[in-house]
Amino acid sequence: MTDILSGYQVREGLQTDPAGTHFVVQAKDIDAENEHRLNVEGLDRISSARDLSSYALRNGDILFLAKGRRRFATLVESLPLSSETVALYYFFILRPNQKKINPAFLAWVINQPEAQEYLDRAASGTTIPSLTKQAFLKLEISVPSLDKQIAIADLHQLSRREASLTRRLESQRTEYLHALCRLLWEEENA
Repeated sequence: MTDILSGYQVREGLQTDPAGTHFVVQAKDIDAENEHRLNVEGLDRISSARDLSSYALRNGDILFLAKGRRRFATLVESLPLSSETVALYYFFILRPNQKKINPAFLAWVINQPEAQEYLDRAASGTTIPSLTKQAFLKLEISVPSLDKQIAIADLHQLSRREASLTRRLESQRTEYLHALCRLLWEEENA
């Protein structure tokens, strides 16, 4: 139901190139503070004479960070259209059969505490823990009907939107109160 691909292995260190042929997704491009969203505006470019089409990301893919202490799934959305985009080797690229698996649901379920506990236990290594593809394949996920998957993904999206609006409202309220306090203080000292 889901193909699992490996990310692009850079042979001689990552050399970014503003005029490069491909965008590249690195761990720094995932916003951990914002539900692990992919920040496509900040993607670097690389140049490659090799054919990288087998590593090309598609909207609806899921990136899973398999190396490091943070293990999470990120839904790929809104990719730049001007060039192909590839993900580096420390990501697994999950490509679900969208007739059976909703990508947003799959990313959500991988990020749930139960799945995260399994992934933490299955990771090996002390300095830079990593997860093998074989260990990842052993992650068991209960898959409801596609309608329920979509409902879960939609509810999660609404929850994310609500949280974002709440943060924005709190920030604006703080700014307003700070400005009001300064105004009152300046009036007293005038």
